[in-house]
Amino acid sequence: MPLAVLEDLVLRNPDLHDAIELAITACMAGKGFAYQPSPWASELLGDQRFGITDELAAAENGYAIPVADRVLAEGSMQSRPALEREAFFGRGDRATIDEWKGGNSSVDVGGCLEEGADAVLGSFVAWASVYDRVRWLADESARSRDADPRAIAVLAEWVECMENAGYQTTSPVYDPPIDGGVEAAVTDASCHASSGLTEVWTAVEVEVQWDLLADHADALAGLIAETTIPLTP
Repeated sequence: MPLAVLEDLVLRNPDLHDAIELAITACMAGKGFAYQPSPWASELLGDQRFGITDELAAAENGYAIPVADRVLAEGSMQSRPALEREAFFGRGDRATIDEWKGGNSSVDVGGCLEEGADAVLGSFVAWASVYDRVRWLADESARSRDADPRAIAVLAEWVECMENAGYQTTSPVYDPPIDGGVEAAVTDASCHASSGLTEVWTAVEVEVQWDLLADHADALAGLIAETTIPLTP
């Protein structure tokens, strides 16, 4: 889908993650602290944007299929001694990254988190602003998809398929019958296939995402230009 390229560059980029962690490690060492870089969680068993769609994976793992994501160092640093936290985060200064939608999100600046990211990305704040906007666009894409009549109609087919198999549920994304275990997950994936839900939802989101990207293209281009994020995967 159109947003996938930006998501891969900004949200799911292990090379950027590893480079930033190395730069943070060097910064922390310069301040007298031994920093343990956070690992990248490997991509496992595919995309679950539309729920469980692979019957073979469902038969092997049920609903217990991990979603790939970055393991954030910020979480582990919160429990460290005060001076070490200050070296990592800074002294409490924060920079707003979402003024375009009200200014409710911000990032820590003045510490090795910013310094390390700046060394790799050119501008930590600009990159965080891109990250925030791409995440918002992905969420908005899903919200628009859920409201689309075509998506609603095919969802009704999936729900009916699941009900015929004995599972009371309303959505493969927000309300999967995880208590049903492997059998429910296989049925879920089978109902995806028989209803055509994945194909219809994908088509709807592609349309939505092109419109969203057109609306935000100038802002995203301006933010990316402030960074050294490569424009190819």
